[in-house]
Amino acid sequence: MADFVRTTPTSSSIEVLHQDGFDGEDGGLVVVRPRGVHAELYLLPASPGESRFVVTIAALANEVTIDSLQLLLLSEELKNASALCDHLESRSRAMTMTTGEAGGGITALRER
Repeated sequence: MADFVRTTPTSSSIEVLHQDGFDGEDGGLVVVRPRGVHAELYLLPASPGESRFVVTIAALANEVTIDSLQLLLLSEELKNASALCDHLESRSRAMTMTTGEAGGGITALRER
């Protein structure tokens, strides 16, 4: 995660959380909280051990009204979340090629 944050300026809060998967392994949950909007994006492997990541956008508790500048800033943070998802997939695939094992995900990235 550090290499992504170093190369991609963001005002979002990014946190890697431990989440137990079905097999007791870390399911790999990354939470992105865009600054200025009460929303959360959850990035995690599409299925246990898979290198493809998906994003869940948590529903907002209340409607939010923002101006054009705030919308522009939010769109930039959504773009950054997409780039982070791509980064995690790329790192996961690279880890799979290095170890020769199927899968990947956060557990493999953390072990590296």
